[in-house]
Amino acid sequence: MQMFEEGSVAIVTGAGPGMGRAIALGFAADLRDYRAGAHILFDLGVSSPQLDEAERGFSFLRDGPLDMRMDTTRGSTAAQWLARVTEAELCRVIAEYGEERFARRVARAIVAARAITPLDTTLALASVIAGAVPTREPGKHPATRSFQAIRMAVNGELEQVEQGLEQALDLLA
Repeated sequence: MQMFEEGSVAIVTGAGPGMGRAIALGFAADLRDYRAGAHILFDLGVSSPQLDEAERGFSFLRDGPLDMRMDTTRGSTAAQWLARVTEAELCRVIAEYGEERFARRVARAIVAARAITPLDTTLALASVIAGAVPTREPGKHPATRSFQAIRMAVNGELEQVEQGLEQALDLLA
């Protein structure tokens, strides 16, 4: 973790486990000295270069290793997570994080596919998902929602947001 100061602004980089954000979600403890007039900014987005680089494992349009980790030095890859997650948990993640109405079908298809061969590339996973989604949203790839959900689970993104918000409330209190 690094802190950069510019006048009255401090930016803390280097995120918690599994995250590679420009501004960490779990940083409030490092900003105790900045309590007066504190403002907190969370960078919650995924950058286009991350999605565009096939080797990062986020793209369902370009083939690459099925990674999806924000910080590639920590945690399980998406391929490792998919190899061990239960069908019920996978369904829950896809339904809740991806808001995919065909979550049960997608989870069932992924579990069936991994029983035959490991899902270790982005295009292999995207193909399985596309085969499980019976209708398409105009202008959207059928794997969009499921890839988002799996990425969020692999990186513990909602847990990081929760921790960051708790720490931010402590800081601002």
